[in-house]
Amino acid sequence: MKARAEWICFDLGDDARVESAWRASMAPLRSRLLLLGGLGLILAVVAQAVWRDVSYAGTAVLLFLPAMAAWIVLLFAWPAPGLAFHVALDQNGLRLQRAAHRLPACGRCATIGVAQLQRLELIRYPGALQVYKGSGPLARLAILLHTHDAAMPLVRITGMDLPVPQRWSLQQIALELAQQCERAGVPVERSAGLSDQQSGQIRASWLNKC
Repeated sequence: MKARAEWICFDLGDDARVESAWRASMAPLRSRLLLLGGLGLILAVVAQAVWRDVSYAGTAVLLFLPAMAAWIVLLFAWPAPGLAFHVALDQNGLRLQRAAHRLPACGRCATIGVAQLQRLELIRYPGALQVYKGSGPLARLAILLHTHDAAMPLVRITGMDLPVPQRWSLQQIALELAQQCERAGVPVERSAGLSDQQSGQIRASWLNKC
């Protein structure tokens, strides 16, 4: 059973370091967006020149070709950095991975078995259950893993809480994990959070509770 989470916080200090590195790496991405805007401007000039059949239309088309080639090269030679969070549940326990693309020393993975848990906490944040135009924030779920590991006493996971099984919903994994905990005698706490919460707002609440 696998799913994608919106964020995994192994511990708050490490989380702050990774987020800082990620935000610092966004500068090249912004530069690439500026290049894309410049390419769009060049395309607009070429299109209007050809449409109006002005005298410099041929030259405009010839200039557009190297500009387009340069953008394609930059697109592949300057990929955007990013983070991806993967959650999987199997017989060995809950496997958590923070995959880092072009962010050195930011990747991390851990496997947490039910026997390592002191307590499982599930917090549901009500919201829209279907994605459609104009919908509000989707329903979200926070999974808090209180462990016996002194180096990782509290692991926090947040993601979508959608009833239809799909890779962006944590609901199915949370239900199965709760059942495993109950069978093993691990306390499971369920509560409701505020409605219409974005992932960033949920993460901010983690800091406020420290």
